[in-house]
Amino acid sequence: MKRLTGIQKFVRNTKGAVAIEFALIATVACGVGTSLVWGAWQLGDIYRQQNHLNIETAALAEILINRDETAVDPETNLTISVPLETTLPTDTTDAARLLQTAMTGKSTDTDRTVGIEVEYADTSTAGTNGTPEIHHYRAGGTCPKVENDTDFASFFYENGGRMTPAGDITPIKILRVKSCLIDKSAERLFQKIMMPSTLSSAFTAIRKNNEIE
Repeated sequence: MKRLTGIQKFVRNTKGAVAIEFALIATVACGVGTSLVWGAWQLGDIYRQQNHLNIETAALAEILINRDETAVDPETNLTISVPLETTLPTDTTDAARLLQTAMTGKSTDTDRTVGIEVEYADTSTAGTNGTPEIHHYRAGGTCPKVENDTDFASFFYENGGRMTPAGDITPIKILRVKSCLIDKSAERLFQKIMMPSTLSSAFTAIRKNNEIE
């Protein structure tokens, strides 16, 4: 009888082959399962961050538009008028700092940065063309342009916009906050592959004494 070599014995050992195949399949299945769990966690985290950004953006818009427009003159001790457009540059910078801390838990973060753009208009200052001056303020990181972004002026045209009924010419003070969270973290590989690396939000608010019944 012809003796089998070690290699021939290994080839004919079907039990060993089955074991190797099982090990390979188990490794692949384990890897796929881990990837799915990790991907689901990433998607859930992205959803949570987007929801958090929406809430914070809305809160900032309400705070900025309803800021007190009066102050006490330290020299005369009299109450004076302080229009929003004079305080919004500083307020926008402060809002960006607040949003940075709210979204990242840090006052500064090289991997995750927020950006804010504020648009404000007082329709009582409208000129002969019926369109008031729109004030723009920015702070923090630079947010990418959002496709199909709604023109801010469309909210308050005198012929009726999204925030004012047709034919209503009551002056209003209106403000929109657009924000973003820019994530450069290397840990978010799944987000970079499957999702945008920047989350964006926007909220438009009318000053409380201008709210439509």
